[in-house]
Amino acid sequence: MKRLTIWHTNDIHSHFDAFLKIGGYLEQHRQEHDLLLDAGDFCDFRSPMINGTGGMGGITLLKAAGYEALAVGNNEFFSGTDAMTVMSTMGLPLLSCNLTALDGKLIGRILPSVIIRKGEVRCLVIGCSPYWGSEEGDTSFMDMTGIRTVPPGPAVRDEITRHAGQYDLCILLSHAGIRQDRMIAKETAGIDLIIGGHSHTEMTIPEKAGKTWIHHSGRYGQYLGRIELTLNDTGGIVQLTADNLQPAGEESRPLRDIFAAEERRGIEILNRSLYEIPELAFDPFAECAAVNVLADALWQEYGGELAVINNGILEGPLGPQVSRLHLLHRAPSGLNPTSVYWSGRQIKEALQCSLTEEWSHREGRGAGFRGKVLGTLSVSRNVRVDRQPFRVMLDGEEMQDERLYHVITDDYLQRGSGYTMLGFSQADTQFYPGYIRDLLERILNRKEYLEGAGIRRIYDEKDEK
Repeated sequence: MKRLTIWHTNDIHSHFDAFLKIGGYLEQHRQEHDLLLDAGDFCDFRSPMINGTGGMGGITLLKAAGYEALAVGNNEFFSGTDAMTVMSTMGLPLLSCNLTALDGKLIGRILPSVIIRKGEVRCLVIGCSPYWGSEEGDTSFMDMTGIRTVPPGPAVRDEITRHAGQYDLCILLSHAGIRQDRMIAKETAGIDLIIGGHSHTEMTIPEKAGKTWIHHSGRYGQYLGRIELTLNDTGGIVQLTADNLQPAGEESRPLRDIFAAEERRGIEILNRSLYEIPELAFDPFAECAAVNVLADALWQEYGGELAVINNGILEGPLGPQVSRLHLLHRAPSGLNPTSVYWSGRQIKEALQCSLTEEWSHREGRGAGFRGKVLGTLSVSRNVRVDRQPFRVMLDGEEMQDERLYHVITDDYLQRGSGYTMLGFSQADTQFYPGYIRDLLERILNRKEYLEGAGIRRIYDEKDEK
């Protein structure tokens, strides 16, 4: 009989306070021949350290903690191909069998799989990344990032065939989410174990789908997964137990020192001054200059009929000193400018709801959103909203319920997050490269936007008409 202990994490999302405690626990309990893996989304570019170092600080931490492979999650590939290329050359295997550049070429040294020998056990570790085309009917969001993913199942099967006879245990290190993991397990023979992430699933006990075991460990470093395996001489699993631990001890001092150094480096890079502007006031629950600037930039830079954006995407006033660090703190969400088509009825309902505390004070939730509250909705300066009686005017004409309007927003509202009546576009959707904070960096020192921020858009009954 052969025995193997596997430690694993997923979806840390740059919660380094928790990760440093995981590192301290591993220093006390990990044995020489134990395997240590991460199932993706260790990075989150809201972190100054990750953002400033282009992800390299995160790989440095994982390597120092003893990780032996990392699945490429969406928060790794959202950094773009250049950053991923650099991260892939740092000596920690980045794995994805279903990810390439748009032209089909491999990105840097990202590998589909790797064989790791731990004591007497040869482990084939295959990585896979999220695939969204099957859900939305196209790959437009992925195309915007310069990256292409394909359905993971066939790619996983190819890796199993290619390495036949070279391993004892097949592990799929998956950032595809629990639903996809179950599907892959059902449709793919030869996978012994799936260690997964992306769906932030907390498992108190492992799951078995056919002959394949599945284990996930939640999110944000709340848990450290531990899997104990007993295998027969031909590599078959005789016994498997798995649990999720909550490390509550001391942080790893070596990792804490590395993190501090990498964070200083990231902050120094991000904190270089770009320019100075008059401070633009912010209010999450009322029209304000900071969000007006953003709404006007979305409208003008991307060619829609109007722009609609929720105030909660910002976290405070803009300026007076503008740096990339300032913009990261003020616009931490990983969201992209997005072109949609909504009906006048959808837009008016959302705007009317946004004027109430019931909606605007809701907690902000949804993929990519890093704000605290949903906030009211703001509009570009060619829109006028009257509260009482409620009316929405676009370019001096009343908005029509049944007409479709070309709106520039972000992919948070495009998905129907927060203001659920908006939902998916009723015609072609287009995603634009760069986050909202990148747009702000480009336009905040432009006179026409700064002057336009003070143009009123929302009027109360008492206001002069």
